[in-house]
Amino acid sequence: MVEFMDSILAQSLEHLNIVLLMGLAIFFGTAGAGVFRKLRIPMVVGYVTIGIILGPMLKIFSEDVVQTLERFNLFALGVIGFLIGGELKREIFTKFGKQVAAILLFEGVAAFLLVTLLSFLALFCLFDWQTALAVGVVFGAICSATDPASTVNVLWEYKTRGPLTTVLTAIVALDDALAMILYIASVAIAGLLTGNQEGGFAKMAFESLWEVAGSLGLGTVSGLVLRCFIRRTDDEERTLVFTVGTVVLTTGLAISLKLDVILSCMTFGVVLVNLSPRPSLKSFELVRRFSPPIYVLFFVIIGARLNISVISWQIWLSYPMIS
Repeated sequence: MVEFMDSILAQSLEHLNIVLLMGLAIFFGTAGAGVFRKLRIPMVVGYVTIGIILGPMLKIFSEDVVQTLERFNLFALGVIGFLIGGELKREIFTKFGKQVAAILLFEGVAAFLLVTLLSFLALFCLFDWQTALAVGVVFGAICSATDPASTVNVLWEYKTRGPLTTVLTAIVALDDALAMILYIASVAIAGLLTGNQEGGFAKMAFESLWEVAGSLGLGTVSGLVLRCFIRRTDDEERTLVFTVGTVVLTTGLAISLKLDVILSCMTFGVVLVNLSPRPSLKSFELVRRFSPPIYVLFFVIIGARLNISVISWQIWLSYPMIS
């Protein structure tokens, strides 16, 4: 009987169209986040929790739906990257440049080296040293990354201001580029150690340079293009259309050219805010007003992607002790 009811439920959920599912995600994500906010828990936790409930638990968001919405997530990353770039004004690097560089290199490189070493020592007991080191450098590169979207979303939620917020925003923004460089380099090293690298280190170095330089170049061009438009109009609707349209174009070109979406859009925001500080204020403010439903859907989809069934009971028991 239970299996029959599950099959009926699954068939009924298949008929839900994608727009209805997006509406459910935004509505329940916002409602759930409100509950978490009353408990003094960041709303991003509520968004992800609602995603887990709608996805792995209730199966309203199937794997096919999540994959279909994956392109939307890239657009959301583009919007988030654009807004983060708008926070990185020239004055920040003039005033806090040394501190940002020192913290960035220490937290990124130190995490990379520490995780690489610990992974190597743990795996050396099971595999040969080449395999252990190859896996270790990849794990180290992955662990050096931070998620700028969730971090900055929490800062925006609590409307924090001051030197700490300024430095933290700059670090999480630049850490994306550092982690990408470390990851591509580590994959190249792992390929050389295991003998599975086609084209050798030179090819990977070129691909790494292309991804970083291409993302910076694309973002710069996008910033210059939008700057030309917003300087010639005072209409808010046209400014919003031009800004969102340029973000979408930048995101789409980054995907087509196999560049980093968030780095491209982040550079876009940095160029715009520093070349046209006053005219660009309207662009960033309009996108910021337009973006809350995008954040909600973005984090709900992330929660729906989590497959909690594969997490062992040992990890659930150890989590409170780690926290």
